[in-house]
Amino acid sequence: TGKLTMENGTPVPGIIVFAALSDMMYDMPSMAMSDAQGDYLLGVLPGQVIVSPSFMFNFENTNWPADYYVDPAVDSVNVAEGQTVTSNFVFKPYTSFVTGKCTVNGAGLPGVQISGFAFDMTTFTINYYETYSDQNGDYRLGVLPGILTSLTADKDGYDLTSPVGG
Repeated sequence: TGKLTMENGTPVPGIIVFAALSDMMYDMPSMAMSDAQGDYLLGVLPGQVIVSPSFMFNFENTNWPADYYVDPAVDSVNVAEGQTVTSNFVFKPYTSFVTGKCTVNGAGLPGVQISGFAFDMTTFTINYYETYSDQNGDYRLGVLPGILTSLTADKDGYDLTSPVGG
């Protein structure tokens, strides 16, 4: 069980929370959505459980606050038979951004999905970032400080030509 809030304590409803045993070979993951008060409740098997409201489980979820990330991204908790464990998550604003413009024949292209991945070999963490270009083709992608290992743009009916391969 837990709560999803903004830094000021405002609840964040409509976010999917995922939980599974750290050894997922023997467990089907559980998923729940935070309610109007930001609360969630999941049933899990006893053991070392990984809990996350990661953006990766909330692709295209319009409830995800724009320009925010969740802290911690993942929580690991030990759950005994019959026990209830609390794992709370806080949404914090990004302070770093990648900006740009998507164009076709020199004109701004709206509705382009901009995706970024950052893989840190030292901590073995993967961060996924996503935004869409506005009516003028401009985009602003919130990211955590560090190296972005991949940045791509995608829109049905269009092929990315520059930079080649993203």
